[in-house]
Amino acid sequence: MHSNDYNYITYPRNFASYKWAKPILVFILFLIIYLVGGAILVMFMDRTGASPVESLGLGYDSMNVSSVSGVLTNLGSVAWMLPSLALAVFIVKERPFSSYSSARGGWNFKIFFLSMLVAVIIFAVHTVIRFLTGNLYPFDNQFTLAGFIVLTLIGPIQCVAEEYVFRGFMLQTIGSWTRLPVFAVIIQVAVFMALHPYNLAGRISVGFSALIFALCAWFGRGLEISSGLHVVNNMFAFYMTGFGIDRIKSAVTTTELASTMIIDIIFLVVMLIIIRKCRWFGERKKDDITAFDTKMAARAEAKMR
Repeated sequence: MHSNDYNYITYPRNFASYKWAKPILVFILFLIIYLVGGAILVMFMDRTGASPVESLGLGYDSMNVSSVSGVLTNLGSVAWMLPSLALAVFIVKERPFSSYSSARGGWNFKIFFLSMLVAVIIFAVHTVIRFLTGNLYPFDNQFTLAGFIVLTLIGPIQCVAEEYVFRGFMLQTIGSWTRLPVFAVIIQVAVFMALHPYNLAGRISVGFSALIFALCAWFGRGLEISSGLHVVNNMFAFYMTGFGIDRIKSAVTTTELASTMIIDIIFLVVMLIIIRKCRWFGERKKDDITAFDTKMAARAEAKMR
């Protein structure tokens, strides 16, 4: 079977060890590990802000991404999802963690950085337009040096963590259960919208982005493209907020909603063109299916002896 024959959303079904109930066990363990780690992070909450649970109810208006404690509270708690999921997958041995990354045998940094480059160009143009039309605030730095460094380190992990959980675990689990990629895309969009405390326009904006992220994962056969867009989108917002030239807020305007949709559509179109022309998306880094199935078969045989 050629690598292009593997559908990313239904990819788990290609493993001999696939069982429909295993993702449920992975989710339970993930939740336990995540909540324990989250409880520890709460102890480092920003004294001028709120805990992650409180922040979910307050929205994003009080979100602090300029200090170490603020970054750990608001972004570190989300970034913790990535190691939590990886550990749960390792314990259950449902399938290799590389299969969450892509249907091409693992994460491809070339695709990830290419996607980031495309997104940076698009967002840079959008920012320049906002500056020229007077839609940015005067420079008013809120960053501490340590806060800027910690944000730069943790911010991208937070974005990639969300991709692994929503466009990786959730999208692939529902897709493998139903064998209906479109249905899986719709469900993860609904859940992603529900977990973001925005107004109606903001939720529509988040839902549209979740749709674009899922399409990127589906057509790109992995999480690298959606992660590249997600990282650039969030980091632009975080840096601009930290430097005081913009605000992260829960009340999104219709103009901001339209801007988000236009940016996402342009990015998707550009990446679809690149996918058609670039051989990287057809390359299979490794055969993680055969390697994992052989390993599990050997373990089963050893237990029978």
